[in-house]
Parts: sequence; structure tokens; C-alpha cells
Amino acid sequence: HTPVKNRCRWLVEHYETRIPAGSPNRNKRLEYAAFVETLDHHVGTVLTAIDDAKLRDNTLVVFLSDNGGHPEFCANAPLRGSKWNLYEGGIRVPMIVRWPGVSGSNLRTETPVIIEDIYPTFLEIAGVPVEKDVDGKSFVEVVKNPELDRSMRPLFWHYPNLYHLPPYSSVRLGEHKLIHWHQSGKMELFDLKKDIGETKNLAKEMAEKVSDLAKLLSDHLRE
Repeated sequence: HTPVKNRCRWLVEHYETRIPAGSPNRNKRLEYAAFVETLDHHVGTVLTAIDDAKLRDNTLVVFLSDNGGHPEFCANAPLRGSKWNLYEGGIRVPMIVRWPGVSGSNLRTETPVIIEDIYPTFLEIAGVPVEKDVDGKSFVEVVKNPELDRSMRPLFWHYPNLYHLPPYSSVRLGEHKLIHWHQSGKMELFDLKKDIGETKNLAKEMAEKVSDLAKLLSDHLRE
């Protein structure tokens, strides 16, 4: 997170040859690259401490970002957008889970989860009943079975302020994602399987899908 500053000047210099001269925001990107490597180092310190305490086999580690890269420091291609918006570049981030004895090594799942899922996941692992009105859904079963398909579960995002863009909300169901711009009423529909870069708005040619997803989103916001 900003402010992006790094005490290790040698790390910044290390990336001098990695980011070509003339690149947009080059100086900021140099600082950011060193910043991320510093974060990696400190994550490693935490993981080593867990190992040294002989707690590795009894510790679940979840590592993820809350949003996509900042537009002044990162390029999120082939994803469209960045932090502060609801295109995939703003909301699609990797999540890494280390859970010895439960999750396998170097496995990957395409099943989408959302940050609200972490709380009910921890409750399930701890053996605590999950209340019905808790946001999110435990992803324990996904960790145990990466082939599990939960794609037909709707995921919602809501950005109601005016800090960067007009208020808008989004819902994803399966491979389709709808973005609703509240002030203008504009709808954008994308097929993420065929168009990961969200380059083609399908709203006009798939009006029925727009209507179904818009109702799903409206009902969720009202609830």
C-alpha cells in the first residue's frame, strides 16, 4: 500500500536493469518492485518463525491482496482496469493457501472465492458454527478438492462512493459478469471465459442475461 518507500536502496538499483528506460512511471515502478521484494522477505520471516516454532503442521496460512495493482505502479494486463474499479484488473487477485496435510503442493484451482469467504472458512476449521447471515462461504472444500466447481455461486462487489469513479456495482455468475453504473444506468456484460480483458460489452445482444443478473444484483443490494 502507498506510500511506496524502501530503505534498501540496493534493491531499487537491482531493478534498474529489469525495467526499461523510458517506461511509464519508471521511478515509481522501481520503488514498487523493491517494495514487493521486501514484503516477500518479511513473509518469509513469518513462515520461518512458524517452522522454527514447530507449528507448520498445525498452521493454515492464507496470503492474498485486497485488490488489483495500483495504476501508477503496476500493469495488470491482460486484465482491464486496476485498483479502484470493478473490472478484473481491480478485483481478480491470486490467493495462496498453505495448509499442511490438507492442501496438496503446487495445486491450482480456477474456482473463484472472495475475501468475505475467509471468515466462515476459519470458523469451520475451528469447529465454530457459522451463522446463516454471515457474508461469504467457507472454501475448505475447495482447498481439499481443487477440481470442485463452485462457479455458479454469485459473487458481488459494490463501490458506492465518488472518490475515483461514479458509484457502481457488479455481480459475477459463472463466466458472466455484469457491471451496473448507478448514475447513468449503463450496464456492461462480459464473458470472462472468452474475453478476460473485458473488451466487448455484450449487454445489447444478451439482454435476457443482463436482466437476470441485474435482478440478482438488485436483490442482493436491497437485502
